[in-house]
Amino acid sequence: MLKDNAYYEKLSEASKQTLVYQGGQMNQKEADHFEKSETFQLVLKMRDWDDKAKNTETKLALQANELLAKLKNMLSKLCSIEYEDTNKQF
Repeated sequence: MLKDNAYYEKLSEASKQTLVYQGGQMNQKEADHFEKSETFQLVLKMRDWDDKAKNTETKLALQANELLAKLKNMLSKLCSIEYEDTNKQF
């Protein structure tokens, strides 16, 4: 953004609006102060992880979605069995 305009241009409109809600882009003095903080590298890593987590086309994301679908199917069957058992009692 201040230091990486290409990164800012890649942000979705929703992310750009969130940035506005969070106080907007840093000015040079704020950026210099932030870069000197002991958490600077950690914050950058977390931002990178957050960006990567939004990519639903990665192998890990696809595997996670497949696993979630299987779990939903299993839960659906389990709830159906429990529901059938409950109906038998009446």
